Amino acid sequence: MEIWGIGILSSIIGGILATGLLFFVTVVWRDSFIPWIEDRIYCGIRINGVWDLQQEQNTEYWQRETLELEQKASRLSGRLVISPKEGETWPPRTLKVEGNIRDRFVVLTCTPSTCQHLGYQVLLAEVMGSGPQLVGQASYYDTRTTKVAATKVVYKKME
Repeated sequence: MEIWGIGILSSIIGGILATGLLFFVTVVWRDSFIPWIEDRIYCGIRINGVWDLQQEQNTEYWQRETLELEQKASRLSGRLVISPKEGETWPPRTLKVEGNIRDRFVVLTCTPSTCQHLGYQVLLAEVMGSGPQLVGQASYYDTRTTKVAATKVVYKKME
């Protein structure tokens, strides 16, 4: 009777260890190996890096934006740092960026990185030429007017 209990207990422990090992292998496979393979076989344009918002001289657009992108295959992530122009006194804000690129078109969703700020933004842009510029439209929540607004944007890649 005692040997039978030890056999059941060792079977349970072995099952738990096997389940843990399978879970670990699955997580490593899904989160590390598959994205690595996708990134290696991706044949599209690469736009990772730092992008700076280019503004026209007579614009009412009142902030400076720096877009920092990381790219894994067609998936994009990173952050958008919104800071005041000279003479403005409000603190800079950082938005979390997620999106994708397909056929030279970039779709980005920007959400606040903290719960203390507003500042949503959605961007649809086209990669121009061999990739030095992103040109498109951004819809965003304007915290000054408390309205949703849209504007043309041109981001230039920093060297």
